[in-house]
Amino acid sequence: MTTLNERQFRMMAESHEGRCLSIYLPTHSSGQEVLHQEDQKRLKNLIKRIEIDLERWGYSQPNINHFLAPLASLLRDNIFWRNRTKSLALFLTVGGLQTVDLSYKVEMSYFLAHDYYLRPLLPLLSHESSYFVLTLNKQEIKFYRGNRENLEMIEVPDLPQRVEDVVGADYRESTIGYHRQKIGGNSYTIYHGKGEWQEDQKDELLELFRSLDQKILPILNKEQWPLFVVASRELFAIYREACSFPRLYPEPIAIDPRFLTSKDLLIEVKKYTDPLNDAREVHANLIRQYQFTPRTAFSWAQVIPAAVAGQVEALFIQNTIQCWGVFDRNTFELRIQDEPNVTNTSLDNLAAIQVYLHGGNVYDVSSNQMPLEGHEVIALMRY
Repeated sequence: MTTLNERQFRMMAESHEGRCLSIYLPTHSSGQEVLHQEDQKRLKNLIKRIEIDLERWGYSQPNINHFLAPLASLLRDNIFWRNRTKSLALFLTVGGLQTVDLSYKVEMSYFLAHDYYLRPLLPLLSHESSYFVLTLNKQEIKFYRGNRENLEMIEVPDLPQRVEDVVGADYRESTIGYHRQKIGGNSYTIYHGKGEWQEDQKDELLELFRSLDQKILPILNKEQWPLFVVASRELFAIYREACSFPRLYPEPIAIDPRFLTSKDLLIEVKKYTDPLNDAREVHANLIRQYQFTPRTAFSWAQVIPAAVAGQVEALFIQNTIQCWGVFDRNTFELRIQDEPNVTNTSLDNLAAIQVYLHGGNVYDVSSNQMPLEGHEVIALMRY
């Protein structure tokens, strides 16, 4: 394996072989460093340090040699070390060795635990160019898949379009609050005020959107791409309550989709999806907004259980921070420890992986990029 996709990541995240070695190594594609085998020398020095740790943790020398044999073979494979990328990740268990090329620089490091240390891999997966779009108004619902260049409508059999499709003909429309505004030379409807539907019709809308959710959820879950909704803020608030897909973007694209051509829709959506960097600032602002409420958490004792339970919408971690300890998934008991050992695991890695696997966003940032100063970890809760 030299590249990584989400399916492979999930398989690695679910691997608990009892002895998992993760190595991160800066590498070179050409030049004197390759000629003089500098990358192999770095790995060789790391292997010596790993042998010392394994011996200190009670493994015999024959056992250590057997476990590390695939790395020894890799050191001798000069062809492998040519034309590498900026960094290399190595993952070793008793079942074999996997390699992943990284297009960005990482610090040289290794981790021995009961699971793989995958946190440095998340940048490979977090800036996906593909996404889903759902457009909602009182008469029509459309579902799209898109990328940086195109939007393609997805035909979903029996996709509900109106409240009447789900609750019958007794549904009554209410007054819409809106105004017209020019954006990029085009005139759009911008929603405001009381919204498209009165409060007493919320239950009917929830029923419509839950039916919609059941229709599109198999498609959403298959790809796990972000979902963006083009609708009024009032309508989006009701849809969000009905939606069970964890990668729903936290804010609507608040423009009436009836007044958008396919080209206009792509332009508006790309403001959020190209390359999805807007999400970090949106989540940072939400953390600042909700910092004194239960929607935010600032300690590992709060973050770890919430991440495992799928409650975290966005996680900010300082990129120099590591936290070690033991978390019991049955009792949700957490014990934080000062350093790694043969019985514990990386809690920062656990939190990052679980947030990603549950469809949340993970931001590995420097201390001055944290939404609030003085914290090494901050979580924005879904509820």
